[in-house]
Formats: sequence, C-alpha cells, structure tokens
Amino acid sequence: MKIEQNGKTLYHIQSVTDWHDEPYDLFVWAKDEKEITDNLKDLYKNDYENIDADNTEINDLIDNSNIYMVYAETAKGDKNA
Repeated sequence: MKIEQNGKTLYHIQSVTDWHDEPYDLFVWAKDEKEITDNLKDLYKNDYENIDADNTEINDLIDNSNIYMVYAETAKGDKNA
C-alpha cells in the first residue's frame, strides 16, 4: 500500500552521480510527482548544505534523479500488525 498522510504521498527521490560516492536519497511528502519535479532544485538546496554556488552539482543531481512512490507492507509474523 502506498504511504499517505494529510492528503500527501511519501516519495523517494534518488540521484546517482559520478561526483558523489553514494546514491543521494531524499524522502518527501507531496501531493503528486509534478509538485516534486517543480521544486526539485529547492529540495536539493534545502537538504544539501554544501551544494555548489554555480548550480553545476544541483543540475547534475536533477538530471540524474529518479522519483519513486513509497509503498510498504507488514512483514509476516509482526504481532503488532
């Protein structure tokens, strides 16, 4: 089931770049994927403290971004489910 709260859905944004050792992961609440794509630059700037001033790194992150809707299921044997 997709994860929803207060009319918004949880999304996972992942970007894999050559200059970053690990995939860059960000989880955000949004009403739809368009809201994320429209605000992707600001999301990265807000989350990444040392992002470059000339936007080269931000543009690279954006160009290599994939956006996924988050789904979750309860594991079998979970007595609290």
